[in-house]
Amino acid sequence: MMFGKLTPKMAANLEKLVGFMDLGLLSHVKFFDHTLPDDDDENFYMEREWRTTQDVEFDLVDIQRIIIPTRFSERLRNAFKDYDGEILFAD
Repeated sequence: MMFGKLTPKMAANLEKLVGFMDLGLLSHVKFFDHTLPDDDDENFYMEREWRTTQDVEFDLVDIQRIIIPTRFSERLRNAFKDYDGEILFAD
């Protein structure tokens, strides 16, 4: 029965589906506000990032290159004074 009482097997399958949707799909979706101009500080749509459901640990010395818009250069240098890797500006 489609809308009747769930059998234990149906409930188990539904639980698996919800788990997959939460971790396997929705955790990788990135929502954005399409009405923001491209140069708005809150427009993160063009960011490229890796997402994972587990912690990823690294140290500042593990970062070889940072690519950011020029307007964030002072903010980056103030936040990461010990960073001595390559910084490229993409404007």
